[in-house]
Amino acid sequence: MDLLNDLTPNIKIAPKKLRVVAALIDMVIYLTLGYLIGLLFGMSFNNAEGFGFHLTGLPAILFCVLWLPLIPICEGLTGRTIGKWILKIKVVRQDQSPTNIGASLIRHLFDIIDLFLLIGLIVASSNANSQRIGDLVAKTYVVMND
Repeated sequence: MDLLNDLTPNIKIAPKKLRVVAALIDMVIYLTLGYLIGLLFGMSFNNAEGFGFHLTGLPAILFCVLWLPLIPICEGLTGRTIGKWILKIKVVRQDQSPTNIGASLIRHLFDIIDLFLLIGLIVASSNANSQRIGDLVAKTYVVMND
């Protein structure tokens, strides 16, 4: 079995550009929520290096915990994040069954590695199924929604 190139027939893999745009949409939503949390609960700063918010305590925890319902839980229950829903793509398991929260969590635990030097994009470009490291480990594909 060739892990990088085996694919169950009759799946239309989502183009990498749609996946990138979906991830950017999700990131904008997450950062907007973070900005609102910072605006409401954070200590703002504005200096020569830039401006922003410093979050500590419960607001900082809230910002981190928001990642779970926005990405792994939403994707695990529906196969899609908001960005994927907008672009009509979804995550499925290798047998084409719907994904679950566990697989989605595994996929996204590798986001940092996938983003580092764009390793995920390089890996996705090097295999026929456009799977990044998180997809390979979780045994998932991102496909066009029917």
